[in-house]
Amino acid sequence: MDTLVQLISRDRILDLAGTDKRSVLDELVRSVATVPGQLPPAQLLQAILDREELRSTGLGEMIAIPHCKDPRVKSFGLALGRSKKPIEFGSPDNVPVRVLAMISAPSTRQTEYLRLLSAVTRFLKKERDNFLNATDVRTIHDVLGSY
Repeated sequence: MDTLVQLISRDRILDLAGTDKRSVLDELVRSVATVPGQLPPAQLLQAILDREELRSTGLGEMIAIPHCKDPRVKSFGLALGRSKKPIEFGSPDNVPVRVLAMISAPSTRQTEYLRLLSAVTRFLKKERDNFLNATDVRTIHDVLGSY
């Protein structure tokens, strides 16, 4: 499996403008949908929203990892986002989200998907404050190299 720095290009690290859950998910979807082998944005957004209906992907500690697995997806797609405004996400600790990572995965690659989800979770939990306080995308991307 590729490393996070290989899977998340600088142009998929976003300062989110949205002010609610749906709008930030839409921003992240538009970024992930640019990865070859992904669903078109409307279909990808629906897959993410369907997953959110099962259970919120808010982890707590201001972190959410909206994700989906779909048989139509041919490659892994990832994007990172940070929001200046806290977003209500239904996290178990009831703390609004400011740091997000979106993952779109082929449903046939479960083992790689779980490894990727674990690596993204580890990165966000360890680097959350650095991610929020970084002055530019290059700094964030450089830190990804350790994961």
